[in-house]
Amino acid sequence: MHEWSIAEGIVTVLLESFKDQKVLEVEIKIGELRDLNIEVLG
Repeated sequence: MHEWSIAEGIVTVLLESFKDQKVLEVEIKIGELRDLNIEVLG
């Protein structure tokens, strides 16, 4: 599943970026036109 590979890469980068903070949830929405909406909750 290609979308899962994209999401996994995004989460890896986000966790590295926020490594000094506790990340409780990462919500990724990929739209029909490859729109990307990322929300990080900590």
